[in-house]
Amino acid sequence: MTDPASGLVARARDARVVVVGGGLAGLVAALECAKVGIGVTLVEAADRVGGGIVAADLGGVAVDVGADSFDPPEGAFRALLEDLGLSGDIVAPAVGALWVAGLPAGLAPLPRQSIVGIPANPFADDVRRIIGWRGAWRAYLDRLRPPLTIGHARSLGALVRARMGDRVVDRMVAPAVRARFGVDPDRLEIDAAIPGLNGALTRAGSLSGAVAELLASTPDGTPRAALRGGMTRLVDALQERLADLGVTVTRSTRVRSIAGTEDGWLVACDTRTPAGSDGEMPAVESPAIETPDELRADAVILATDEAEARRLLRPHVDLPAADAPTPGRDDLALLVDATALGAPQGIAAAVLEGTVVRDATAEWPWLAEALGPTVRLLRVTLPADGGDSDPVDRALRAASTVTGAPLTRAELRGAHRVRWVPPSPAAAIDHAATTVAIRRSVHAVGLAVVGGWLSGGDPAQVAEDAVAEADRVRAHALWGTPLGHSTH
Repeated sequence: MTDPASGLVARARDARVVVVGGGLAGLVAALECAKVGIGVTLVEAADRVGGGIVAADLGGVAVDVGADSFDPPEGAFRALLEDLGLSGDIVAPAVGALWVAGLPAGLAPLPRQSIVGIPANPFADDVRRIIGWRGAWRAYLDRLRPPLTIGHARSLGALVRARMGDRVVDRMVAPAVRARFGVDPDRLEIDAAIPGLNGALTRAGSLSGAVAELLASTPDGTPRAALRGGMTRLVDALQERLADLGVTVTRSTRVRSIAGTEDGWLVACDTRTPAGSDGEMPAVESPAIETPDELRADAVILATDEAEARRLLRPHVDLPAADAPTPGRDDLALLVDATALGAPQGIAAAVLEGTVVRDATAEWPWLAEALGPTVRLLRVTLPADGGDSDPVDRALRAASTVTGAPLTRAELRGAHRVRWVPPSPAAAIDHAATTVAIRRSVHAVGLAVVGGWLSGGDPAQVAEDAVAEADRVRAHALWGTPLGHSTH
């Protein structure tokens, strides 16, 4: 009698998957396919993998200058970290508040009894300090107004503005939302941004009452988490595991097109010479399926950014329109002389004009220990619309506003800038529905797609989504299960 396991082993050995894109989503998807014995080739256009997870040498320490933290890991992401031997290095941030700068009363922390800046008590001292008596009385009208359509609102910003007024939105909610989600509160869907808020609104009859109810059930909120030693440890661990599993990783190679064949897909590649190289072909860490320029596959997983994914998919499927573009931003890491700064005032401070300043050394004790006591690392996020002004100078001015210290280039010990357009957050209005529609269309033609533009930009979301999509690809390759079929 034929051993069913032998048949599965043979099918896995014969199956071939090409992953296009070597960011976190692509690395995780490649791992999920390779660990059951499927042959995998990963093709990355850049000369490195990791995507938005990137480090730079500042002060002799490799520090994160892209993504540096993630939502508390649960489910598939925690399992991934455990599998890679990293779960013991998950660290929580130091205790601290989100501060708001540029207020009439000066720098002030967001009230502890609030959720993304929505207060449970508008007359609390720490609320009035930000919005004043006039703003407090306007916010209190939330308690007196009839519920009307409570329980059916969608836009977080519109709801708070209608119930509590402009000052709560502009001085509290907008800074908190920009610091956490990177967009304006009007773009956030309530149910996705604050799960349970609409239900609490219905029960409590007011927005402040709903916030108080949610705080009572989760008084400590949801802190971020990070990896001791930085997020690039995750990328390094994934690369090591892929090498152990015999995955082909080809860098500096752009996928020109994907075309359907009778029994799968043909992936056409353009090899380019990395800047500063001596003209050699890009490194290939195990034998490719066909040649570096033409790869045959039973399944293809697109793990690129949105623009590149849409380009490759355009000949095969009509996709729903893209979300409203997220504003571009400059992320700067500033290493500054510690003597120029006072004692850390909190984890982060959001300047009202959309700039976020974080004291990373106050936020992450492991980083402070690695850099030593003579310097501090400030992470500054600026709107990428500063005209001709130098981003480093703009970042120093923003940091001066937040810290109260007159920071100039004289206090600067190192700097690194990353300019990018972040994906829409998963909590953006209609994002979930658009993602479902895109996946349905892509699955219908036998392809798969992952990445932050679908899952949301948080590394935990990206990894969990990539695991789920790769699981569908595995089932398709091994059992012929349609890609749109859930395996859970």
